[in-house]
Amino acid sequence: MVAVGLTFGSFVTLASYRMPRGEDIVVKPSRCPSCETKLDFFDLWPVFSWLTSGAKCRHCAMKISARYPLTELATGGMFLWLYTQFGFTPLCGVLCLMWVMLMIMIVVDLEHYLIPDQVHYVLLPLALLYHWLLKTPADDVVGGLLMGAGVGLALHHGYRLLRKKEGLGYGDVKFFAVAGLWLGVRPFVPFLFF
Repeated sequence: MVAVGLTFGSFVTLASYRMPRGEDIVVKPSRCPSCETKLDFFDLWPVFSWLTSGAKCRHCAMKISARYPLTELATGGMFLWLYTQFGFTPLCGVLCLMWVMLMIMIVVDLEHYLIPDQVHYVLLPLALLYHWLLKTPADDVVGGLLMGAGVGLALHHGYRLLRKKEGLGYGDVKFFAVAGLWLGVRPFVPFLFF
């Protein structure tokens, strides 16, 4: 499970680099962002390639940020933890994919102060599948979505009204809505304080 997580972590690094730049994340092969050389089989091993290359591109010697192996390790570690909690089940799979999307969101937000819409597009159906697997009552699912969206919109418009400038972007409003959908009504309140 760790190897699968590391591989998905490698996808997180690719997606979090390309999404804010409007680049393709599916078809376009991996390449060095400095020299544009297409990476080959030996360059694409999560963590291992970074270590064996001395944290540099083998082609142009540009330094490769430690964020790449750290992201891969964080994803691999969470996949392992989820597996120990839920076993090899559909629920574990859904939660692993949720973690991948959250990792992309975290990295992009930390580096660019934005949350890509593509992340929400994936988190939304995953949340519905999650609740279907858990057999969550529909009113809790809808209530969580409405509460999250309502709080996000209230913060967005309230800050603008009080301070005459934007304090919470619409990406954050969408995040609150999706978080409410995932969490449901009761857990959403402590989530806000957290």
